[in-house]
Amino acid sequence: MYKTVAIAVFPENTYWIMLSSQWNIFVFENFGCLSSGLQNCYYKHPSTVDMIKKNVAQTSDLWSSLPQFDSNTIYDGLEHIKVLIKQLTGHTELQLKNAEAGALTDATTISIKSIRDDIIGKKSKLLDRRDRVLGAVYSRTSDDHNRKFQVVHSTGKHTNAILSLLSCMRQNLREFVDSRRETLSECEKSIFFNAMLNVAPSDINSIEMLQLSHTV
Repeated sequence: MYKTVAIAVFPENTYWIMLSSQWNIFVFENFGCLSSGLQNCYYKHPSTVDMIKKNVAQTSDLWSSLPQFDSNTIYDGLEHIKVLIKQLTGHTELQLKNAEAGALTDATTISIKSIRDDIIGKKSKLLDRRDRVLGAVYSRTSDDHNRKFQVVHSTGKHTNAILSLLSCMRQNLREFVDSRRETLSECEKSIFFNAMLNVAPSDINSIEMLQLSHTV
């Protein structure tokens, strides 16, 4: 079993979700939003990396999941943790230029790598691969328990992720499925979120292959 934590750090807010998977079952375990406090910052400065690390460490639900390989009352035990960092691009509404978006993404990556080194230890096995198609992968594997912690850059398009929810997506967002666009609009994101919101209080705890945890 492995867990994926996806993080998107914007100047004002940071968003994160947590998924665990085993075979064709995906469990939506947790999610959240926190204040980034990075407005008007110089994103290439080391202080930005420190601020991102501080924000993650002070968010108990997010921080407790990152080093959590052993099972507890909330999460199942696992051997592989992957942190997927969203590659930001210029954003008109956020007044974020492309160069700033790239610098903020780099700062996020450096901060998560530092957290990973603290968890696994720098004496562990290192893999550092850069690939324009597959994306950048930076991982450490412990020598004693064969536990792996990966930091992965999002390469942008992840339409294959909707395969586990294909019927739901075809019913609610058919145009997106057919055209295979790169992103969902804000309206389409709300449609998908509301679909999960309607399922949450019901006796049904899943949408196709995506299960909702009790926490979610």
